Amino acid sequence: MGGGGVRTRRSAAAEQVAGAAAAAAMERPAADDPFQVGFAISTWQNSGDQAKAASNWGAFERQRSWVGLPTIVKGQRCGASCDFWNRFEEDLELAARMGSNCFRLSLEWHRLEPARGQWDEAAVQRYRDMLDCMRSKGLEPHVTLHHFVHPAWFEKLGGFTKEGNIQLFLDYAAACFRLFGGQVKYWATFNEPGVTSFAGHIYGSFPPGRIAQVAGCARQMLNMLRAHSQAYDLIKSMPGGAAAQVGIVWNYFWFEPKRYGWLTPCYLPWISRLLNRLWGNDVFLRYMQTGEFEWDPLPWVFSRVYHKDPAAPGCDFIGLNYYSRGVMDWKLSPACNQGEVMTDMPYALYAEGLTLAVHHMSRLGCPVYITETGVADSGDERRPLMIETYMKQIERTVEMGYDLRGVMYWTLVDNFEWNFGFTMRFGIFRWEDDGSQKRVARKSASLLRRWYELLPGRVAELRWQLQRRRGQQGDAEEDENGAAAEKGAQPLAAA
Repeated sequence: MGGGGVRTRRSAAAEQVAGAAAAAAMERPAADDPFQVGFAISTWQNSGDQAKAASNWGAFERQRSWVGLPTIVKGQRCGASCDFWNRFEEDLELAARMGSNCFRLSLEWHRLEPARGQWDEAAVQRYRDMLDCMRSKGLEPHVTLHHFVHPAWFEKLGGFTKEGNIQLFLDYAAACFRLFGGQVKYWATFNEPGVTSFAGHIYGSFPPGRIAQVAGCARQMLNMLRAHSQAYDLIKSMPGGAAAQVGIVWNYFWFEPKRYGWLTPCYLPWISRLLNRLWGNDVFLRYMQTGEFEWDPLPWVFSRVYHKDPAAPGCDFIGLNYYSRGVMDWKLSPACNQGEVMTDMPYALYAEGLTLAVHHMSRLGCPVYITETGVADSGDERRPLMIETYMKQIERTVEMGYDLRGVMYWTLVDNFEWNFGFTMRFGIFRWEDDGSQKRVARKSASLLRRWYELLPGRVAELRWQLQRRRGQQGDAEEDENGAAAEKGAQPLAAA
């Protein structure tokens, strides 16, 4: 599935329509391109490190915070997690049985290049086997080059906080495309560069675990976005690169005050705006539209970081990760509004925000894939509501005309949820860290399977109806122009 032609840079026409209702201005998928439904995973979260502390996350989970507490809830460590690395055939079969036609996973840099310039042929072959297995089960592979995790040796060099390290990522990206380009069409350069920068340099819950380093957050985000831009051009210049679809994944999340009516504390809207500036949705969108990066959320602490590329970065698709938005009460604690349902994570279900997120991402003039959406729900009590309301919202978003091409549920099997350890249960299959490696389908799995069986056909029908309506509108406009011309008047379309 593609956009009907590779974009090396967005055209002036695309820029003009970026803020309009999306699908009327965007290229349509071919009639035989099905809407994609499937699952998304991070290989590291499902398999852990290739060796002790071989990655930035493998080292981070062994550290303690600045107040002496474990960096991971309960001091847990990923270990082999649910061992996707060795059980991928079983898990891909589960995904296929759920009605999936695609599957997203990460290439783990630390496994492929455990030492600088030294590649592990066994790891390369394992990924080839995974990709072949996906194809054999009818699953279109989506790969992410960097999903929060990179080699420990890269971290010791400063990671993405140093501009000079971008070339190391480009070398890795080029090698991956040479090795796997014949098996993979969809390539995401980065997963959520805003999240890993915010959590790693402001909140301290991701590596490198820094607190309130506002300018450091900006520098890392900028370097990751510039690395995306350069990796896009590099892949496109390689043999087979013209046929590849290269994009980037962003988590669209925002903060707002809890609704108290006229009693809303005056400081809550201000803090919400500040957190939204720090999260960086607008910074990301501006850079992707123009190549201009401007970060200045706290002018009084001299945190401004500015950079301007000669042109906007290339991008064939946007991967949108959408879960919810954050609501704060008067104590600045996570909350929800009346009638909303909290999840195990510090936010409530909010299906309506999905369309809003797609709307904003559509300003970039690229097709949108929902590369992650899901819910942490250990009791499987709220997951059915999430599936039903979010999938209906996907239908509504397509019906409104947005160029939405697929949805991937996060995630297939319970695993290690970063700094939350094993406490957050996102999997449609239950898994326990007890050594058994059993996968047990939750009751909500049957509901998601029904939706996955329904959505491709339903989306095709909605697209056909939308095209038919547009055709009828075009015919009516031609008739009006013809009638006006016969009367000697100026055609309406030219007025």
